[in-house]
Amino acid sequence: MVCDFTGARIDPILMNYELFEIADNSSHKLRSFIACDSKNCQPKLYLKKLSNGVVTEINWITQIPYMPIGRIIWIGDNLLAFVHQNGPNIAIISVIKVKEEEFFLYWLTDNQCGL
Repeated sequence: MVCDFTGARIDPILMNYELFEIADNSSHKLRSFIACDSKNCQPKLYLKKLSNGVVTEINWITQIPYMPIGRIIWIGDNLLAFVHQNGPNIAIISVIKVKEEEFFLYWLTDNQCGL
C-alpha cells in the first residue's frame, strides 16, 4: 500500500480550519491532526513537525473522500494509527510508519462484536 506525504501549502491550524482530532507522538516531536476547510469540509490527515512547523498532508491510494477519518493515535514515536469509516458496519484500520512513509497495517473490519 502506497502513501504519500505531500508538503501542505498552508498550516490548517493557523488558517482556522475545523479541527476534529489532534494527537502527538510519544516524544512530542510530531503532531498529527484531522482538519478541513470550513468552506469545503473534506477532512484530511496532516502531520506537523513541531521543531520547525513544517506541515505535510498524508494521502493514500485507497483514500475515499466521503469516508470519515478518525480515532488517530500514536504507537510510540513512529507508528500512526487511524480509522476511516465506510458506513455503520465497515471500517478500515490503518497504521503508517511515519519515518518510512509507508503503510504498516491496512485492516478491514466489520465493526461486529459477536459472542
